[in-house]
Amino acid sequence: MSVQTILLDFSIDPQRLGDEVSRKEVRKNIEEALESYLPNLRFVYDMITEDGYFGMYMDKAGVVVSVRFFVAPGLITINIEYFKENTEQPKVSLENY
Repeated sequence: MSVQTILLDFSIDPQRLGDEVSRKEVRKNIEEALESYLPNLRFVYDMITEDGYFGMYMDKAGVVVSVRFFVAPGLITINIEYFKENTEQPKVSLENY
């Protein structure tokens, strides 16, 4: 048994994170990409932070995904966490990419 944690970091043009319209477009693109790995993921919470944006997603199987935008440096972090039994296959695998 173990908790699986996957941390992804991306660089992006800071202007694409600076206003609400651009931020929503980036968020939509991230949601579409996550859906290909975690099809039952649903949006649960978001907030504007002092340094950017925070969003949280969950599914019924216990997967928790947090998304952070750091506007000034143009960084996006995506943290995926879930519990996995030793006999289970990973819910997310990046081995083929």
